[in-house]
Amino acid sequence: MRKIMLAAAAAFSATGACAQPTAQPLAATGPKLLIVISVDQFSADLWDEYRPQFSGGFARLATGTVFHNGYQSHATTETCPGHSTILTGARPGRTGIVANGWFDPKANRSDKNVYCAEDERAPGSNSANYTVSSAHLRVPTLGELLKRSSSASLNVAVAGKDRAAVMMSGHVADQRWYWDQNQFSTDLRGALPRSVAAVNLATAQAIAKGLPALDPPLFCAAKAQTYKLAPPPGRTVGAGRLERAPGDADTFRASPQLDASVLALSAALIRELGLGSDAAPDVLSISLSATDYVGHAFGPGGQEMCLQLLSLDRDLGDFLKQLDRWGLDYAVALTADHGGLDVPERLHAKGIRDAAWVDPALTASVLGPKVAATTGLKGPIISIRFCKAPNASAPSRRWWPLTGRTRRSMPCSLGKTSRRHPCPRAQSSIGR
Repeated sequence: MRKIMLAAAAAFSATGACAQPTAQPLAATGPKLLIVISVDQFSADLWDEYRPQFSGGFARLATGTVFHNGYQSHATTETCPGHSTILTGARPGRTGIVANGWFDPKANRSDKNVYCAEDERAPGSNSANYTVSSAHLRVPTLGELLKRSSSASLNVAVAGKDRAAVMMSGHVADQRWYWDQNQFSTDLRGALPRSVAAVNLATAQAIAKGLPALDPPLFCAAKAQTYKLAPPPGRTVGAGRLERAPGDADTFRASPQLDASVLALSAALIRELGLGSDAAPDVLSISLSATDYVGHAFGPGGQEMCLQLLSLDRDLGDFLKQLDRWGLDYAVALTADHGGLDVPERLHAKGIRDAAWVDPALTASVLGPKVAATTGLKGPIISIRFCKAPNASAPSRRWWPLTGRTRRSMPCSLGKTSRRHPCPRAQSSIGR
């Protein structure tokens, strides 16, 4: 993972004084560059469990101010609504982003499913092949407000998901890049920064090369217990080592290399755009998505998540050290968009007997016709997305495990949802 960052940032690096490897107090005038990092599905439960194991970026941020018991008070704890709250200060009821997607019977197209970060008015856009847009976000972000008061300020976002980049940067962004199948793409117009081309090339080379099985430290190896899951039949999780075959771009998302690429592009854009280099303060939003993909694919309680978080800790530490070498005046805020529960099989082993997979009677194929018959609506009333599981040979329909009385079917996931509300805690850490 470090090779991606170092190779991509090398062309933009310069020597500078190194700061102390701890979070420093903020100056009275404020930093010239605010970096807001969201780690997708990084609940405070994971933070608490792994904090003693961190030695890199997370360990450094932990020396700053930590708001330990931060809860999300909105109902739908998903990526899009969660990211819409981070830099707006508003709940989804005000941001307009109530879920990752919703059904709008008034949509002027046959596909009534609407993606949170699309403009369904765009010709040819649909929920599966959408036109990325901030059209549904109803409130301004911090970056937008900053640009209103200082036209020289820059509002930049880099993410592993388009919806995360859009919701953190808003309607007026100077640069916005997100991972799109096999490269970083943008919905904005303008010249292609050379740093984007460099990172795309380095990432393509990493995908082509593949990733050998990672060597687990003792803490991770202790979690390597295999569980056979019910859906899909025969699939196992728990002892994976995040290896990836050469050329497998699908599994790349659920590996530490995705986050390494996002951080590499973030560092390169900082240098190329001169973020934090003048009197006008800038905002850089970074959303790291691999933790979420690993959690959906394997659950957060096994060796796979352990390898992911410790790798991200190292890569984040390298990222911050690079900024120190450049002598930047910056501050970092760390948070998460949501948390998640583990797979039912592992929860059973921990004594949580009421954990269960979703009832098949509540699937889209069963409920859709019933809703259509009751309402008189036509078309795909309830839809389900399909995705390819890491190391799977074909797309598979997968469901979120549930507990207690909660019964919700969710698309394309081996992900988790929590029965308790508010959801698992998110945390923030600020430091220079």
